[in-house]
Amino acid sequence: MTRIIGKSAAALLLALLILLPAVSCAGGLPAEVTLQTETGTETDTAPDQTLPGGIVICSDGECLFKVVRPDICSQTGIDAAVELKRGIEKGTASKVTIETDYVKGVKGNMKVSVDAPEILVGMTNRQETADVTGELPADSFAVCARGNKLVIIGTDDKATLDAVRWFVGEYLSDVPEAASGFLLPEGFSYISERATPPYKLSEDADSALSGFVLKSEKRSEAADGIEYVEQIYTDSSGQPVRAFAAVIQRGRGRFYTGTPEDGTVLENMCATVTAEMEAAARSGRSGILAVNAGFFDMNGDKQPRGLCVKEGELLRPTASYPFFAVLDDGSPVIGTAGEYAKYSGGIRNAVGGRYLLMRDGKPFELGLGSDAGTERHPRTGVGYREDGTVVLIVVDGRQSGYSMGATFADMCLLFKDFGCTEALNLDGGGSSTFVLADPATGKFVTKNRPSGGTMRKIADSLIVLPPD
Repeated sequence: MTRIIGKSAAALLLALLILLPAVSCAGGLPAEVTLQTETGTETDTAPDQTLPGGIVICSDGECLFKVVRPDICSQTGIDAAVELKRGIEKGTASKVTIETDYVKGVKGNMKVSVDAPEILVGMTNRQETADVTGELPADSFAVCARGNKLVIIGTDDKATLDAVRWFVGEYLSDVPEAASGFLLPEGFSYISERATPPYKLSEDADSALSGFVLKSEKRSEAADGIEYVEQIYTDSSGQPVRAFAAVIQRGRGRFYTGTPEDGTVLENMCATVTAEMEAAARSGRSGILAVNAGFFDMNGDKQPRGLCVKEGELLRPTASYPFFAVLDDGSPVIGTAGEYAKYSGGIRNAVGGRYLLMRDGKPFELGLGSDAGTERHPRTGVGYREDGTVVLIVVDGRQSGYSMGATFADMCLLFKDFGCTEALNLDGGGSSTFVLADPATGKFVTKNRPSGGTMRKIADSLIVLPPD
């Protein structure tokens, strides 16, 4: 790949215009590139080549090419398309539209050809994407012109994000205010030697991963700033795994500890997640969604085995269990039992867990020496990003042909894919439950399929309420 215009030749950029040649990936430098600028005509010459034809991508503040991403992809794939859109808009002062590759009647591995000019980001169903993908070595990415398409693709969604960042950084990050474009050479084609490899945990932890491959993902808005996500993976044996997640931006939801009858007496008291949401609603706290929370003494007095704080009132101490808490200022905290004293004076609501899956962005306690961590079961967990966004995940398991469950390492990787740096394992197995309020009716709907066939009665839950 030979750059015609970059940061060192920014004065040659077209004002409010980007040109992309309508050619294949074969070719070389044009002999003469003539650019019309505000101050006149400037020419950049390369010997013994011909000037390619061009296609106007952006003009008069509008991008004539649509950014197209796969209809079904991970959050990283979505982020790649969004970063490209922002990069083009910032570098060219042009409005950019993102669409998915959905075409009515196209299913499975069918490839389609679309006449419209497009910038294809990720593993779309377009034939041009398939053509470029076939040229990629492992852990790499490509940016390549194919006809009236610009294909930006990596060997996985993370590599595609690398490709977008390379492209934006190389061509759009240092554009002068008086100009907003660049000219790509005929046969523009760049294949990286290496992209960022797929996420790895550690040599030991990787052995406990089940080889999840994301097959489908559906996202919807549960409330303003709160996203509901359903994912279907396949494991290394081709068996399905289903995950249910909520992404709660800081300040867009308030965490509340659900308890039986919405009370403060826990001894010999249990209720399903739905019953705890209904009890909270009767008290004027109608939840948006909820998951089961702390481990509890199923065969004894039913009380939580770890921390339980409800609206600032300590109902159960930490014992030796780690915890998830939300402080009076709305900050999420995941800590060990020994760290409880550091936060105890400012905790508004909290529940206990067992096994800190991730600390500071790295695997922490994955139960690698125990069946509890390395066998696959239904799981529930909570994590958060550096900006205070909280992520709740429930994975169904013990149901062959529907969902096989997850190890602790699998859960750690799922939280990492959601951008979390801290994560805690909550009670799982037959307790794992995800309940969402139907936006239209307000009715509480169980979204996952509890492994026992019905919802288990539990001690406490994490309910997400509208903000104060």
